[in-house]
Amino acid sequence: MAPRTSVSCRRCSWGRSARRPGTACADASGRRPTTRRWHCSTPRRGPAPTRVFEAEKERANENHEGTDFPFELDPFQLEAARAIDEGESVLVTAPTGAGKTAIAEVGVRLALSRGLRAIYTTPVKALSNQKFHEFRSTFGDGAVGLITGDVKIRPDADVIVMTTEILRNILYTELGSGSEPEGEKTRLDFSRVQAVVLDEVHYMGDEERGTVWEETIIYLGSEHLRHIQLISLSATLANAEEISAWMRQTRRQPVKLVRAESRPVPLTLFWTLRDLESDRAELQPVYRIDDAGDGVIASEFMKSLSQLKEPAPDFRSMLLLLRKQKMLPCIWFIFKRSACDQAARRAYKTLAKRPLLKQRERALLAEMMEELRRSHPESVKHDLVKPFLCGIASHHAGLLPSWKGLVESAFKRGLIKVVFATHTLALGINMPAKTVVISELETRRGPGYGRGVLTHNEIFQLAGRAGRRGYDETGNCVLLNSPNVSLQRVLKNLMQGPAPVDSSFTAGYGMVLNLISTLGYNRGKEMMKSSFKNFQCQAKAASETAGGELRSAAPTTSPAVRKLEQRLSAQVRVLRALVGQTQAARGALVEDLYLEGELPLPCLAALDEEGESLGQGDGSGLTPCVILEVTEAGEFLCCGEKRLFRVEARHVAAVGEEVPGETFQGTAALASGDLRWKRSSQGFFSAAHKLQVDVLRNGWGDTLAFVGVDQETESAIRGERRKLTEIRRELDALRLSDFDSDGGEGLQEIEEWLGARGQRFDDRFKAQEKELEASWRYSLEDTVTGIIAQTEDVSLAEARRGSRSRMLGLLENAESYERVVKEFDGRVRVLCEIGALDERTLELRPLGRVAAQIKAENELWIATCVTGSEIFMLTSKELAGFACALILRDSLRLHSNVECTLPASEALYRSLEGLEPKWDTLVELQVANGVDQAPFVDARLSGLAEHWADGATWQQVRDSVDLDEGDIVKILHRTQDLLRQVGGLDLVPEELRRTARQAADSFQRSPLTDLL
Repeated sequence: MAPRTSVSCRRCSWGRSARRPGTACADASGRRPTTRRWHCSTPRRGPAPTRVFEAEKERANENHEGTDFPFELDPFQLEAARAIDEGESVLVTAPTGAGKTAIAEVGVRLALSRGLRAIYTTPVKALSNQKFHEFRSTFGDGAVGLITGDVKIRPDADVIVMTTEILRNILYTELGSGSEPEGEKTRLDFSRVQAVVLDEVHYMGDEERGTVWEETIIYLGSEHLRHIQLISLSATLANAEEISAWMRQTRRQPVKLVRAESRPVPLTLFWTLRDLESDRAELQPVYRIDDAGDGVIASEFMKSLSQLKEPAPDFRSMLLLLRKQKMLPCIWFIFKRSACDQAARRAYKTLAKRPLLKQRERALLAEMMEELRRSHPESVKHDLVKPFLCGIASHHAGLLPSWKGLVESAFKRGLIKVVFATHTLALGINMPAKTVVISELETRRGPGYGRGVLTHNEIFQLAGRAGRRGYDETGNCVLLNSPNVSLQRVLKNLMQGPAPVDSSFTAGYGMVLNLISTLGYNRGKEMMKSSFKNFQCQAKAASETAGGELRSAAPTTSPAVRKLEQRLSAQVRVLRALVGQTQAARGALVEDLYLEGELPLPCLAALDEEGESLGQGDGSGLTPCVILEVTEAGEFLCCGEKRLFRVEARHVAAVGEEVPGETFQGTAALASGDLRWKRSSQGFFSAAHKLQVDVLRNGWGDTLAFVGVDQETESAIRGERRKLTEIRRELDALRLSDFDSDGGEGLQEIEEWLGARGQRFDDRFKAQEKELEASWRYSLEDTVTGIIAQTEDVSLAEARRGSRSRMLGLLENAESYERVVKEFDGRVRVLCEIGALDERTLELRPLGRVAAQIKAENELWIATCVTGSEIFMLTSKELAGFACALILRDSLRLHSNVECTLPASEALYRSLEGLEPKWDTLVELQVANGVDQAPFVDARLSGLAEHWADGATWQQVRDSVDLDEGDIVKILHRTQDLLRQVGGLDLVPEELRRTARQAADSFQRSPLTDLL
């Protein structure tokens, strides 16, 4: 936790910077693709098509447009489509540009063909907007909706595009009992959702967004949501098997992994050289990816220069070379926004007398520009108009949405030949080009990490945009050599292959509150054990200790031990035979009672699936249930607590009286085909939940009679079990003597590990040993992480040794997950001490309920601010400035010298100053409980938000601060989003809610309302 920072102005001197300011189709030329348009149902190679593709063919014959793919489907696409058609979930990993979206479209079409719905999620709003427009042209305007937080268009449509974060928020509400804010009703009927597409699922490794992906996948594993197909799309992953295994474990259903290693369009990477005599640029191929794989293709000459560090060719020479060698259209990546705009202007000057476009193409661009002037005049980037009309543009997050949309549309139509863009264009936005230029091979790694050479993943995230399927025989990526980077270093990173995705899972206040609210503390904490982070920790430890996972007895030459082992084996066979015969006789009697209709249904019963209750004499180990019906196959359908059983007659150990029909009033029908699940405050239970509470849990044992086992048989089994126990104890005592006991072996190492962290073995671990038929099972549970090390062995001493050894390996690899668990508990303590949770019951109090509804960086801090009396008397415009101060730090990292010339009101500053005691309290609680998430207030742009809400023009707002226009829009959007959330809170005064809604509505004008 960083110490509190002081600033010069006391008006808002707490927190950070809270001082008040200064006082697809063919291109425009009509050129068609160079290859045929192959219907997806008639591939020339690969396996036979699936049913879904045959339906597509029929649909294509009827409509002719929008129902066929402009390329022959690859084997990996067909494989994924078959799995989807058969109802499986899939994880598809393929290089950028390989055609993963076609797989998603198959899933969407299949859902629509069955009268069901599909959800398509993306990591960022820009990509959601693009997919929304693409799907509208594919499936029709009325069939597609969009939800991105600040925009909702047809949220009840059959195909809904949204950000992954929005889906996570909706799932919070779905798992709960209706905590969604008033006015923000986006709850979906998931019973009608067949498929959820998670695009760019490799974002699981992103530090800022990764937790959202993990939460979404975990929540979709809830029992009533497992009917949903999960179609996960990702760039190439080094640990795809690990991720798919985690998905299978989390969702408890098959997840097929489909991998594509090659690109449909080969890609060649070039290194640049500068001819000093002619001062011209040269391109040398150094790396290539095609059907044969990927590898270095550098010549011996280039290898001899691989360690040299030379400056790149000048900008003009490189631009003319691309034009001469017909390598346009091109995306030229530059990591700075201002450099992108500057490059566009320089390129215009270089190519002004060497036209890139035909006269017809220039006319089309002029029409597009004129349309933008009419519809969104404030979005016109005047200093970039001339380059645009010549086929040159820039693209980055600092531009207004309408301008970026203009550039993207023109580029897709083939009218823009060179676009200078930051790396954000590579985050999934569909803008393929013939060539990609990477201008810098080093990038900043964050505070304290300096600069580093681009990794394999980073290079191909950018290079993957090169090569347009159906147009280009090969894609090109030009690596402009940087002064401090040699070819050898770049090739080394390329040859290392893609890096694995590591979990970035963290638990914020919102997640903690929603889990406790919907599942309770224990089940909520248990849910965290389903995270990919925990899965990775356990998988790594298991692989390192695989040799000691299940250990058999160490060899011994003791004759006494061998003799007892033989007696033990014989006794186990005797007991198994006796139990098996008894179960068979019991099953025959139960069948006579129910199959012949002698006893009515439904009725109370008790199950003994393993035969363990036989010979115990007290009915221990039985599972209470209600027998609902007997199927035609002779199976008994039973309803127990929280689950259904389908068992054979021999498993029914005791039966009871008929359950009266009135017991089922108010519940769903209990026939096997009609059984449904209902929601309660504790989760999801069967429709017979009320029955279980009233009957199964209240003296059920007194109303049951054991069947099929007479006293003589019961006594015989009891005697054989007693003999087995005696032999085991004798054998274990003899082995302990031979091994000189375990001597605490493995225990000392664990205690040393714990001692270094100020912990004790007995406080952290639970040990459990269980005697089985022919062995011992010893389990050691870590109460902090929930990890269990379990070993079976014929010797109890060896079982202990094995579990302790494995636990030590698990602990050493689980520290990162342990930090997450500790932070979860730390946040719970903060929430209790600040009054958001009841300390005794852990039920959400009003402050906690508000925080659970807030979607922000520090939900607890925002909830504390919006529930305080400091803001109740603010006007709508003042409330807008107040909200801006709360979200600014999380929305944008402003340089310390950024100021706004539009002043904020005195009332706003007084309200912010009134929050200081609450800020102090929260900081102290977080520090004391190890929570590293400082609350922030930054009022520097509050005046900007206040004046925008008061009707200021866009030019007035834009001229008031030295920020890119896109950043201003982002800040105002985030402010508006928080105002909408406040306007929907059900535990704040109605007057405040009304004021917040008015403030949010006042933001609704261009360019904030511009939708790409």
